[in-house]
Amino acid sequence: MQTEALKHDGLTLGLLKAGDPAKAALVLLHGWPHSKEVYDHVIDKLAADHFVLAFDLPAIGDSRGAPGSAEKKDLAEIVIGAAERAGAQSIVIAGFDVGGMIAYAAARDHAHRIAGAIVMNTVIPGIDPWSKVLSDPRIWHFAFHAIPELPELLVSGH
Repeated sequence: MQTEALKHDGLTLGLLKAGDPAKAALVLLHGWPHSKEVYDHVIDKLAADHFVLAFDLPAIGDSRGAPGSAEKKDLAEIVIGAAERAGAQSIVIAGFDVGGMIAYAAARDHAHRIAGAIVMNTVIPGIDPWSKVLSDPRIWHFAFHAIPELPELLVSGH
């Protein structure tokens, strides 16, 4: 497993990678408030069969710079573009929580560029039970994430 910083689309993305770039790629996306390190214990095992890339999402962990938009389709574009820049081919994007939302957006909006998507442990904005989740006061973190720049500030290390 290698750790590096990949420059793409005006951002610097923290990246863990392992495996042979000639193999099909598996792009792993973390949830909140995690980072790419959530995959430390599995990345080398997955690399036996795949070229594995685990990114820090923009403005989180070792990533630097804020994306022009926090829309999931735009974040999917950033991740797919960065994976392609790293040499990935036949890309499957797997994510949980917000990473799962981004994986869903990749399949919905960028299907022609990926081989598949795995969406885990999340609800998808606009798809049932999204409105029920948003209206449940026990699930406070969706409103918290809507505060501009606060969630990113808390995980940026500043």
